Amino acid sequence: MSKEVLALVGNTPIIKLHNVVPDGGAEVWLKYEAGNPTGSYKDRMAMPVLANAMSRSNVSFGDTIVKFTGGSTGSSLAFVSVALGLKFVAVFSDAFSQSKQQTMEAFGAEVIVEKSYDKGITPELIGRMKDRALDICDNSNAYYVDQFGSPDVTMGYEPMGQK
Repeated sequence: MSKEVLALVGNTPIIKLHNVVPDGGAEVWLKYEAGNPTGSYKDRMAMPVLANAMSRSNVSFGDTIVKFTGGSTGSSLAFVSVALGLKFVAVFSDAFSQSKQQTMEAFGAEVIVEKSYDKGITPELIGRMKDRALDICDNSNAYYVDQFGSPDVTMGYEPMGQK
């Protein structure tokens, strides 16, 4: 996959819904983010996070990035990573949808599964997933994607509010 495929991200259509509100009611518009390559608005976030990390030289072609994920963010990061020539390692759990794991793997991600022990998605599980991702970064000089703390994240979402 080449960088050109990243041009498919964004530019999603805006659709006016006609049968949702009564006559004389407010207009309702839908931003159809399922039109992104992975079917998620999170593709918009993954692009600037990784592209800006590369422009700052935090990450270079061939480097590894790591993120703990329930799947949607991981699928987007896997997609953008392969387009930019990066390796992606997802710390995932069997508590999440197997289809999300399959999507990440289809984009070439290495998926490390943290067991939920049939307890479902719990704060303890999320903590273990994050700790494992950080441990991988510490022991392999990989780049940790901080979805909840990076200012690069909002750069990808800002265009969603524009027509």
